[in-house]
Amino acid sequence: MKSVLAKIAQTWKLFAALVIVVLRNRELRRRLMFIISLLTMGMAFLGMVVLDEFLTEHVGLFLGFWAFCAVMVGLMLLLAIYDMARVRAEVTSDALRRLSEVFREIEGAGPDHRKNNGEGEDAPKG
Repeated sequence: MKSVLAKIAQTWKLFAALVIVVLRNRELRRRLMFIISLLTMGMAFLGMVVLDEFLTEHVGLFLGFWAFCAVMVGLMLLLAIYDMARVRAEVTSDALRRLSEVFREIEGAGPDHRKNNGEGEDAPKG
């Protein structure tokens, strides 16, 4: 019994690690969204065209099939919302980093910078 629980715990740890990797990597996250959207469209096509008569005869399978499709659509939407928020946060932090670099350059130039450009007190008026 203990080894079965240990295997289940190890499987969940591996699954959680994979989820974290996918969520933190933009390319993997978008690739997963693309695969899920293709799979969802394929399942919708199968459900409406190919399996239509079979699913209407078996109510339990009908509900299970379309519930799974709905879960896939929900997962795709959640990933898209997360991706949008993550990209927005990355862009904001990048803009703040660049702004702080510009401020550091301005502070580093100091008051002597104006004199070198001919805008200081010693510059001719005119």
